[in-house]
Amino acid sequence: MSEYNFPRNQLKIKHLQESIIRFYQNEGRKFPWRTSHSPYVTLVSEILLQKTTSKQVLEVFHEFFRKFPTINSLATADPREIEAIVGKLGLAKRAGFLKELAETIINELGGKIPDSTKELLKLKGVGLYT
Repeated sequence: MSEYNFPRNQLKIKHLQESIIRFYQNEGRKFPWRTSHSPYVTLVSEILLQKTTSKQVLEVFHEFFRKFPTINSLATADPREIEAIVGKLGLAKRAGFLKELAETIINELGGKIPDSTKELLKLKGVGLYT
């Protein structure tokens, strides 16, 4: 038989996938942004995670979303209020960036966060690894 025994390789792949899933179920870290189905929470979380550890973001996550539960509340917030929370991550300039991003989404996109990668990448500060 050739070295490209596809059924056998498929079994190996399936076994590897199952092993990874089992490992994550037992050892994986749980973060609130991983279970959210909100595009707003996902977008903001990814920006907060830039150059920041997940542990640091976790410390401000709930406070941030209690204070700014919607894209509109973020867009209309006083920048100092945003900075008071985001500044704890060590990059206070992100506060202005988040406000600007929220304003762009409200004013130019009617408050709807894009759901395609192509459209998301058009937003300032959003990249493939954001």
